[in-house]
Order: sequence, then C-alpha cells, then structure tokens
Amino acid sequence: MGNGIQQALAITSIGLRAIPMRPAPASMSIIGVACVVAVFIGVMSMLIGFKATMKAAGSDDTFVVMRAGATSELLSGLRPIQVNLVRNIEHIAQQGGAPLASAELYVIVDIPTLDRDGTVNVPIRGVQPAAFKLRPNFKLISGRQFVSGQRELLVGKAASENFGGLTIGNSIVFGQESWLIVGIFDNAGSVSESEIWTDVTDLQSTFKRNFFQSIRVKLNSEPSAYEKFQAILDADPRLNLSAKSESEYYAKQSENLIFLIQGIGYPASFIMAIGAIFGAMNTMYSSLEARVKQTATLMTLGFKNLPIALAFMIESVFLAMIGGALACLILYFGFDGYSVSSFNSESFSQVVFKIDVNSEVVFAGMLIALIIGIIAGLLPSIRSANQNIIQALNRS
Repeated sequence: MGNGIQQALAITSIGLRAIPMRPAPASMSIIGVACVVAVFIGVMSMLIGFKATMKAAGSDDTFVVMRAGATSELLSGLRPIQVNLVRNIEHIAQQGGAPLASAELYVIVDIPTLDRDGTVNVPIRGVQPAAFKLRPNFKLISGRQFVSGQRELLVGKAASENFGGLTIGNSIVFGQESWLIVGIFDNAGSVSESEIWTDVTDLQSTFKRNFFQSIRVKLNSEPSAYEKFQAILDADPRLNLSAKSESEYYAKQSENLIFLIQGIGYPASFIMAIGAIFGAMNTMYSSLEARVKQTATLMTLGFKNLPIALAFMIESVFLAMIGGALACLILYFGFDGYSVSSFNSESFSQVVFKIDVNSEVVFAGMLIALIIGIIAGLLPSIRSANQNIIQALNRS
C-alpha cells in the first residue's frame, strides 16, 4: 500500500511539474472551472444576502394586519374605523398607556438612479409614532426625526447610498409637492432601509387617501395571544382582516425573487459546469497524449495501474481546485458586502441587499470545483492505466 502511494506521488509530481509546459490547455481548464464556481457562488451569495435582508425586517412577536386575502400591503386597504377597532383589541401590548400599533400607508414613487440615468420604484411608508417602537433595530444615524405636518422625510441607509438625490437637506417632489429629507436611518440591514418614511397623515393628504394599507401591532406576552387576536379579527364582521407575523410576511414577500434568482442562476451554473468538465477532460487527455511513452515506460519499470490512474486524477483535481480558489478569491475580495438592488414583484419596488460571500458559500464553491475535477479526470485516468504498453512505446 505504501509503495503504491509513493508511486502515485512520484507520478503526480512529474505531472504537476509539466503543467507549465502546456499553459494553454491548463489555463483553459482553470478558467472554465473558475467561471462555473464564480456563477455558483454569485447566485448563492445573492440568495444569502437577500434572505438576510428580508429576515432582518421580520419579528415573530410583531404582526402585520391587512385585508383578508391580501398578499402584500399594496393590495390591502383598511378604513379608519377598522384601524380604531384593531387598536382597541385587548391582546395588543401597551406602552405609556397607548397600544403598540402603527397604521401605515405604502406608496410607490419614482426616484432617480444613482447615476441619474433612469428611475426606479422606491416605497414611501407613512407611519405613526409607534412605528419606531415596533422596529427595535431602528436607529437614526444622521439628521433628525421628521415633524408631522411639515412634509419631511427619513431615508433608509440603503436607499440613500444606492438611489440618487436621497441625502439630508435635499428635496424631492412627488404627489405634486416638495418634501425635505431631514434624516437617514439604519435598521440592521433590513428591507426597511430600502424605504423612505414620513408621517402617515401627511402622505394620506398628499395622495388623497382616506385609508391605510396595514397596521402593525405588537401582541402581549400572554399564552396564545396570536390565536386569540386572530379569532377576534375573524369574529367581527366589520373587520375582515388577517394577521401575519412579520417573519412570515417577509418570507412570503421574498419567494418570487428567490425563485427568479435560483431559476436563472442554478441552471446557468449547471450548463457551464458541463462545459467546464469537457474542457478539463480535454486538458487531461492532452496531458495523457503528451506523456503516453513516459507512462508506458513507468509501467514497464513496475509502476502499477492504480497509482498511475490516481496520479492523473490528482492532477485533474489540482487544476480544478486552482480554478475554484481563483473564483472564491475574486468574489470574496471584489464583491463581498457589495450592495445591489433588484426589483421585487411582490412589493413592486426595488430592494437593496448586500452580497454575502461567507465561509459556507466558499466551501460550496470549492466542493463544486472538486466534483468537476473528479468527473473530468475519471475517464482520462482509466485510459492512462489501461493503455497497451507495446503500442504506447512504439508511438512516434
């Protein structure tokens, strides 16, 4: 066994030292694997970043109340009398003698892109004072709070950094009125940072809306508070409302975009992987042809078939792992933490999230490279170990 391993290592050493002598096929093999791993890592890191953004906005003890059957705030509507009825339900937590509930309006407006070359859909959220208590990670990082009645805005950090003109002191026009940006807020990297917030009454007045689209509530800590709360919503014919936890709501909101990213990214990775396997296989066949007499000579000297096959397999995996490592390094140092925005069809607006090239993604990428290397090296390895020695030695 030890002799076989030594033989494999000796042949592997010869093969690896010969790689610089055939730079073109080796480079193509490395680049092919690198491209596959880069696409795969790109898809995974985008999914992880987007899921983290949506998850950060969700809480298990804060609930979004909307019209029954509505799948998003845009499709919901609550009359003021319904909002008042909900606010008075006993299972809602209280603070300072007031219920922790915020009736909110959700409006989409056009905002210039960062390069001013076009526009994107950005949500304006009208909120009530309790909204800030319902988002425990909310933090004003610059400027001041908006003043009701003054047409003032708070801009999420992600929106400020990725869309045009959303800086403190700047004014933007929507609903035929000018609004002044007075603050920038952070919310732990959640989807809320892609929004603009203002006083809900001001927003209703500007867009001539006499209704709300949702009401966020925090329930008290009593057992089965949600079940009791939902039972009241179901029992009162004046309401026709349903409640979902923020976690459940945002998980549902993210489904379409996650499906789109996976539906495009993974098939593309698979198709590219097939091409990379054939490219790497061609490289290994080229290596075999270049060393056919050398291999036959080793066999006449007593080298076994298995060590020879194993040496070619190691060479194939080595090239593939170089390609995988190259892709991981480029994406980690070039794109980790990079902010991108994508259109979310559920909210009909842009969502900003960060690409997250973490250790899990890197491990998966290197595993893909390993698999490609093994598959690509399998047939050339078998052929190298089963060639006819006499014919190989007589080849010109």
